[in-house]
Amino acid sequence: MSNPYRSLNDWEAHLLQRHPDEIELGVERVKSVAQALGVAKPKPLVITVAGTNGKGSSVAMLASIYHAAGYRVGTYTSPHFHRFNERIQVGLQPVDDASIVAAFEAIDAAAGPTRLTYFEVATLAALYVFAQQPLDVIILEVGLGGRLDAVNLVDADACLITAIDVDHQAWLGSDRETIGREKAGVMRAGRPCVCSDRHVPASVMAQAETLQTPLRALGKDFDWQGTTTDQAWWFLPDASQKTETWSMPALPLKGRYQCDNASGVLALVDWLSDQRPVAQDKMRAGLKKTRHAGRMQQVTWQGQHWLLDVAHNPHAAAALTQALSSSAKAVPHCVCVLAVMADKDVGGMIRALAPVVRHWVLPPLSVERALSSEVLANQLKGAGMAANRIHVSDSMAHALETGRMLAQDESMQAVVCGSFYTVAEALPVMDVSVNESEAVV
Repeated sequence: MSNPYRSLNDWEAHLLQRHPDEIELGVERVKSVAQALGVAKPKPLVITVAGTNGKGSSVAMLASIYHAAGYRVGTYTSPHFHRFNERIQVGLQPVDDASIVAAFEAIDAAAGPTRLTYFEVATLAALYVFAQQPLDVIILEVGLGGRLDAVNLVDADACLITAIDVDHQAWLGSDRETIGREKAGVMRAGRPCVCSDRHVPASVMAQAETLQTPLRALGKDFDWQGTTTDQAWWFLPDASQKTETWSMPALPLKGRYQCDNASGVLALVDWLSDQRPVAQDKMRAGLKKTRHAGRMQQVTWQGQHWLLDVAHNPHAAAALTQALSSSAKAVPHCVCVLAVMADKDVGGMIRALAPVVRHWVLPPLSVERALSSEVLANQLKGAGMAANRIHVSDSMAHALETGRMLAQDESMQAVVCGSFYTVAEALPVMDVSVNESEAVV
């Protein structure tokens, strides 16, 4: 059948128009199409990564470590900042347009009348592309939840569950135990699972026991020691003994919580060493070279140091505040360019960021889900923020310029945060590439 959608941009526009729903949980429809395509059971080692925060960073670390060890790695993540290709990478590089277009054409033919969401098509495209490549390891990032996410159509050889907190309540539940149960849906009987949340929900442990899934958890089975991610730290493969330590380099991904993420990654890599051996020097090399856009990303724009972070829920905002507090003044010292989605816990994010923010600069975003800057300004005032510290802008460019001037005049740290979309719209204004970042500020 001839298809009029020849370019990747044409296909994206078609998919967004034909499948406007961002979320429609359930794996049966997408799994049936995957089986028709012959991609439901990938041959390489497959690792699924679920969690509320830290998924993307953990995928980036896993991929970098296995790449440093000489393995050919495919990764699937979401969302993307500028180009769909960012979601599907082989050898740490986005695949080309032609490969994705070929995948879309095959999916369109195999799906027939089956209705698929944008994310489901993207997931199938990744699996189709990976099936055409001689890969050793595939790493799949769950989009939402776990149990009913499209990624879960694959029976992974192992899974990593990162920090769990309250987010996407309308879909996953309103407390950590309920959400943990959904995340634990990626577990498989008898296959390794690592959890890098220091406080593992009881629901996760119960699911592991029910499935007889071997589970290793941060703080209980493995851990780390150190003072700051700006310096070397030590991974403890056995938390109960604390006699064996592996020296690790300062992490390029900033924030103390990244050592939690890295420890979970190292624990899983070590656990899977009988299938994909990785020497410690390759683990160190992989961690040292890890890059991940929008996660404590440090850039310089017009002579001013900026920190860009996709923190989009209270847990992530608290981690950002902790990172900003650990190496700066105790009083509010940041200019925060903030834009958020309307369906998020905006009040919780404001409370988490308030201890370090002196000025709030509010740009509009081009996505329908975004909370208007005027409504956000009112929420800030309602939370007790001074009106003269709230600056509503009519564009991202104006917001960044306002933030730059305020930071320069008062010698403050400039920050962009609130959502993936916020960072995505700031990057081109700053003329910064997705992977461009300074080693230190």
